[in-house]
Amino acid sequence: MALVAKELKYNLGEVTYFLGSETVISAAGEGMPEWREKLFATQNLTASSAARFFELPPERVCELGSHVEI
Repeated sequence: MALVAKELKYNLGEVTYFLGSETVISAAGEGMPEWREKLFATQNLTASSAARFFELPPERVCELGSHVEI
């Protein structure tokens, strides 16, 4: 089966960008020491978003997120 490239026509003003994000949560239990988990979670919160990094227009972004326990 061969793929055939077709010309795509689109208007950047009508494009919607779908992004994923994770919120890191420190959870009690085995693994890293609690202070390291909290430090990592804080660093994750202060990191720049993908939308800001790629300079995407905020009104064209749909962001889906999840919580991740470490």
